[in-house]
Amino acid sequence: MMRWLYKIPLRLRSLFRKTCVQNELSEELRFHLEQLMEEKVGKGIAPEEARYAALRELGGMEQIKEECRDMRRVNYIESFLQDLRYGLRMLAKNPGFTAVAVITLALGIGANTAIFSLVDVVLFRPLPIRRPSEVVRVCGGKTRGEAYWRTNSYPSYLEYRDNTDFLIGLAAYLDRLPVNISAGKLGTDRVVAGMVTGNYFQTLGVEAARGRTIAPEDDHLGAPPVAMLSHDFCRRHFSSDASVLGMTVLVDGQLFSVVGVTPAGFGGVSFENLPEV
Repeated sequence: MMRWLYKIPLRLRSLFRKTCVQNELSEELRFHLEQLMEEKVGKGIAPEEARYAALRELGGMEQIKEECRDMRRVNYIESFLQDLRYGLRMLAKNPGFTAVAVITLALGIGANTAIFSLVDVVLFRPLPIRRPSEVVRVCGGKTRGEAYWRTNSYPSYLEYRDNTDFLIGLAAYLDRLPVNISAGKLGTDRVVAGMVTGNYFQTLGVEAARGRTIAPEDDHLGAPPVAMLSHDFCRRHFSSDASVLGMTVLVDGQLFSVVGVTPAGFGGVSFENLPEV
């Protein structure tokens, strides 16, 4: 540790006070050269011959300076700064090429960022639900000329739910629905909504942050329409006020009673356009 504490200031000085360090090195080499010359002159060698002999013995002034720079380990940084200055000068001389290069880099970085964000959400970040590795999506098959995510009918869902023995539970949802919502002083806001079956939260193992989740008993004919608000929507529009429970909201002309608020971070099983209600 003490060795590094000694080396770091020296290397920083070599990097930021390069001229001063070079002058000191030149002076030190000149001193050693004069000492060798005096020794050889004292042995009876002529001054001019003594100088050449001293230079041969030292091995070359510039070579010694280069070896000292290598030992300071700042060559790579100096080379990088030189290359950077050269590159900036070349870019300044060709503004058209510079503009194309900057735009290309911006598009490339933006595309890579978007792809990484999607991969992070889809592959690396688990869904905020109970045992996400055991959750699968069941959908219609792909046929020629049809989209892959084909909507199944509600009677088909009931048939699958009641006659499937290899799944612990089966819930249905329809998300990314743009709706108009009105509530109290909120006015009317355009948000993304999702419709779910009564066992949706129960199947995913998600508890409400406040109130309760939509439950299977809410799924019967004649049951009053109920809704849950997302944690972010409740925080933005109602300051996370607990009085939101029991409030009546108007969604596309239909009255719903708010029974709960979803936990923070939960937005269903989709990866984009997360439902607000």
